[in-house]
Amino acid sequence: MQGTRYLDVLIFCKGTVQSVRVIKAVLDEFASDSGLKVNPNKSQVILSRAAQSVRYEIVNIMGFQEGSLPIRYLGVPLVSTKLSIADCRPLLQKIDARLAGWSHLNLSFAGRTQLLRSVMSAMHAYWASVFLLPKAVIKEIEARMRRFLWRGSSDRGYAKVSWDQVCKPKCEGGLGIRRVMHLNQALMLKHVWRLLREDRSSIWVQWVLLHRLQRQSLWTSNLATATWCWKQLLKISHILKPGLDYRVGNGDKFKCCSRGAGHGPQKLTFDVAEIIANLPQIHPGESDSIHWKLNAGCFNTAAVFSLLEPASPTVVWHVLLGGRFKIPRHTFILWLAIKGRLSTMDRPWMNDVADGCVLCNFAARETHRHLFFECPYAKRCLAILKENGSVSVAHGRVEPGTYLGEQAVAR
Repeated sequence: MQGTRYLDVLIFCKGTVQSVRVIKAVLDEFASDSGLKVNPNKSQVILSRAAQSVRYEIVNIMGFQEGSLPIRYLGVPLVSTKLSIADCRPLLQKIDARLAGWSHLNLSFAGRTQLLRSVMSAMHAYWASVFLLPKAVIKEIEARMRRFLWRGSSDRGYAKVSWDQVCKPKCEGGLGIRRVMHLNQALMLKHVWRLLREDRSSIWVQWVLLHRLQRQSLWTSNLATATWCWKQLLKISHILKPGLDYRVGNGDKFKCCSRGAGHGPQKLTFDVAEIIANLPQIHPGESDSIHWKLNAGCFNTAAVFSLLEPASPTVVWHVLLGGRFKIPRHTFILWLAIKGRLSTMDRPWMNDVADGCVLCNFAARETHRHLFFECPYAKRCLAILKENGSVSVAHGRVEPGTYLGEQAVAR
């Protein structure tokens, strides 16, 4: 069963000899009626907490080899305990193989950024929608992404801009690359939302409601007796609370006098006027329900990101870095210039190199200010832009809000 596919059959039963005999009889009858036989060389028996004598008897009855968890199903490991780094090794190896192929393409910074935003995010998104990845694995993935962005390979090197700044939205001065942990939590919280909504189309939701929650509230589920996967899901469920809106109906689901009816303190004190003002609208003809009050009532991954990533002030120059008429290679250089992170000769690691500007025959020290405004070559370029592009230059600072006119920003 190593590397099982979606057409492979998984049969679950009690770990007793009697149950296994029934399974064996059913398989034999199926083979007799259909002519389709189980291949013992491609089948395994996986047992949990069974005595050695019972294991030996069950293996002999089925005629299969004894296997052990984890096994892979639909590309991810099936585990019954805590997910480890070793379990996630196939994901890291897949990422390494893809990065090794890209390292020979001589890509620009802009090209690497696009691959990280699209292809790389999709590679770990599938795993992130099934498990809460261990922090060590998330750290390894982001380290690989960071090295590829700045070095074009898996080699260690100096980062021009911090990873926190890189992962900010474009409107906040970043490159729009999602943090792996935030993407992981956002995708997993979709499962919590489906539980809260009691999605009838999901077999998993129905199983959890019946066997795990036993019709109790998600907020009062006992962590002490929870499995590792279930415990991790419960620990992040509180992130959704600011976006939840309880619609009170006929009282079939919400128990206002029971523990866990809401997600605030169990003992509250209100003034009478406040109680009256906060009374929810009652809909006695409808069933109790939970709705999403953010993002115009539309729950999606982007809406959850707004809860996971605290918003920073919007930068005025972000409009210069987008648009279909912008050349990605050039906009990335502009982004580095605005951040003051171009590899000019005045950088600390250039101590052993002459810091003069090569464009003006080393007449002045090469800094960001000199490169864009004080160098004679730069002045000639800006003069051409001013004449042909209606661009005004002021103050001599590498900040689009100060040296580019309104017409240029509008474009």
